[in-house]
Amino acid sequence: NLKEPWRLQKTEPEKAATTLYVASQVVGALSIFLEIFTPDTAHRLRETIGIHYDTTGSWEKLGDNLVKPNTQIAKPKPLFKKVDEQDILQRKEKLHTTI
Repeated sequence: NLKEPWRLQKTEPEKAATTLYVASQVVGALSIFLEIFTPDTAHRLRETIGIHYDTTGSWEKLGDNLVKPNTQIAKPKPLFKKVDEQDILQRKEKLHTTI
């Protein structure tokens, strides 16, 4: 929020582009870190920001420009299902009945 690229876009488009580019590189790096914990989520995240490559040897790619300049970012979709309180209560109850 400090850079507010949505506001900079009108007055300083180059700064806005730089901010968004750096943010996309950070998200790309995070997707590589997430790969071992949540591979499907990491894959969906990479698809959203336009990274399409084989993840073999991903750690070595961290220094690369993961998202190429002028890449179109897809419309984001939720990465995780929202869990409501009722669902939590049902799962707790189920857990207690199986013990």
